[in-house]
Amino acid sequence: MENTPVLHTVQNEILDSLKSLESGNRQVMYAVRSSAVGEDSEDTSATGQNSTFLGIKEPGQVVKYVAHCWASLYTHQSVEYRRQHGMPIRAAMGVCVQQMVDADAAGVMLTRHPITGNPRDILITSNYGLGEV
Repeated sequence: MENTPVLHTVQNEILDSLKSLESGNRQVMYAVRSSAVGEDSEDTSATGQNSTFLGIKEPGQVVKYVAHCWASLYTHQSVEYRRQHGMPIRAAMGVCVQQMVDADAAGVMLTRHPITGNPRDILITSNYGLGEV
């Protein structure tokens, strides 16, 4: 699935949209992030089930990694998560492309404890680097 060519109309839309993120002579890096429908709800939190790619430098590579995000929806890990939680195996996904900032550290904040579900417990995790760990 990762090797299936992205339709030319979709490629053109992605590449045209990236032009608005370009910044003069400075090298722009991109983050390509997956966001599946039904990924997070009151009963599920599928954070990390699907792929995210950081530090992409070439616009043509952004198109490639959008396809990799779509394909990650059908990895064993992702399909099994949906099956175990009674979700449809066939799901839809949006992919967000963002300009990356030069960061020394990155993190995630969950506004409800992911294990207990307690809304009074906020969990923040962070690490040095781009957050790939």
